Amino acid sequence: MSRERSNRPSNIVAEAADWHTRMRSGEVLEIDAARFRAWIGSHPEHRREFKEMDALWEELGALAHAPEVLRERNRPWGDDANETTNLSMRERRPTTTFKWALAASVLLVVTAIAWMSLRPSGYYTTGIGEQRVIPLEDGSIITLNTSSELRVNYSAAQRTVQLLSGQANFEVAKDSRRPFIVRAGDGVVRAVGTIFDVNETPNKITVTLLEGSVAVFPVRGAAESKVLLAAGEQLSYANGAAVSRPVIADIARVSAWRTRKLDFSDTRLSEAIAEANRYSKLKIELQAPGLLNAKISGTFEAGKSEALAEGLETYFHLRAAREGDRIVLRPDP
Repeated sequence: MSRERSNRPSNIVAEAADWHTRMRSGEVLEIDAARFRAWIGSHPEHRREFKEMDALWEELGALAHAPEVLRERNRPWGDDANETTNLSMRERRPTTTFKWALAASVLLVVTAIAWMSLRPSGYYTTGIGEQRVIPLEDGSIITLNTSSELRVNYSAAQRTVQLLSGQANFEVAKDSRRPFIVRAGDGVVRAVGTIFDVNETPNKITVTLLEGSVAVFPVRGAAESKVLLAAGEQLSYANGAAVSRPVIADIARVSAWRTRKLDFSDTRLSEAIAEANRYSKLKIELQAPGLLNAKISGTFEAGKSEALAEGLETYFHLRAAREGDRIVLRPDP
């Protein structure tokens, strides 16, 4: 722990730990998200402590799954077959094997931390079903959805984020000297102080503006392609394809993922299943060609594949069968 951090009030450390646990729990209510934004924006130390805690969490997560650590965790502490089971822990002595294992683990930790420091800075990712809140140095906040990744690059001239895959919500702190740029596919979203959502799917990229205003350049570097969005509007574009005209967005549906809800409205069944599969290792597979263009409406809890499959089974008269890490839906004979 750095000397600077050790001098921080213990209540800030405790509050940061509490918020970090809540925001990574996967069950964040909108009111909790609003309270978190208020807390982290109220003092620079809040933001700094949260970022340090998040970085430490990532380091420990990487170490926990390292093959060397897993081997040592599963290795017996002692190799003396004659050691009796009624000895107290105080009476036992570390064996040579354990001493070498401990030394190897320490070396692994040092090596892993050095490796973490060499990773590209500003790179963030989430696993299946995971969501992550990322406070940035300028006061902006990114909420990264499940199975997503992005890279942040700040300079004196501009603040740039590249959404590599998935979905993110951006709450941008105002800075008229440095525009906030999000690159997604072949397009660019340019903002100063605003809140917007960018969702990259296999077929298109959708930009939804919740507050403020943004300029969207569906063709990177082409000024003539610029489209201005007003609050409550949304547009979609695909690489090398025409841009949709701005339409009024269903903000509740767009924001549902932040409370781990899947909100479908006249959505193609295949698209709904693909979206639900992003949140769970248990995948739903539809083997009913006659339903590929069927549509579904309703709100479902993200990550609850079995509940969704049960609903689809009943509504579309299907038969669900668990096969390994899949739930296969077939026509009910």
